[in-house]
Amino acid sequence: MIGDFNSWVGTQHEEHLTNHSGFPHIPIRIGDPYLQRQPQGRVPNSTSTTTNARARGKILLDFLNHHTLIIANDRFFPSPQDSTYEKKKPPFSPHLPTKTHDTIVDFFTPSKLITPDITQCTTHFNSWHSLPPIHPTIADKPGQRHPVRKDHNLISTSFLLPSHPPLGSCHQPDEQRLTRQAYHSWKLKYGNIQKSLKEDLDLNATSILSTPTHTFMPTPF
Repeated sequence: MIGDFNSWVGTQHEEHLTNHSGFPHIPIRIGDPYLQRQPQGRVPNSTSTTTNARARGKILLDFLNHHTLIIANDRFFPSPQDSTYEKKKPPFSPHLPTKTHDTIVDFFTPSKLITPDITQCTTHFNSWHSLPPIHPTIADKPGQRHPVRKDHNLISTSFLLPSHPPLGSCHQPDEQRLTRQAYHSWKLKYGNIQKSLKEDLDLNATSILSTPTHTFMPTPF
């Protein structure tokens, strides 16, 4: 899940990671240490008509805990040799802010199960200069309009993607392929895969057809 949630989560970690151990290893997140940007202690009640960034931080964390998602920001840093990585300069904090005001409001929130596939998550500092301005907005003086430039920097993340052998390759036996990927169209080039697909279709069709057949059979009066 990716988005500008306008939420402050500070240094608070996801609760579902409290007792997490073993595989996959999940790096510690630095987070924003500024006291006023920590999430508030409880979720706003149903009568609230507005929320602030601290309240939205609590809502976001509760959502992440419910769906076992993690915050990738400040957790998967790029290699110093990465050509896309620009070293931070003061007045930035040790964390990687996504806004020019040293705050984090834009998030990458992947499932913790794919942690081994995440290679980096970083902020591209001063990239907001390169973003085109949004539509003209009325200025302070009546009648004046000017384009407004966003103050958010670009953020990026990289994942490892699964690969498959060339069509016709015999280096990877059919039985070693994941069940959920067994019938990708490119795999129908393999003899055993096409046969297995037909058998499964016949079996499923037989079990499914019995229900509509029974439903549409004429009922004797």
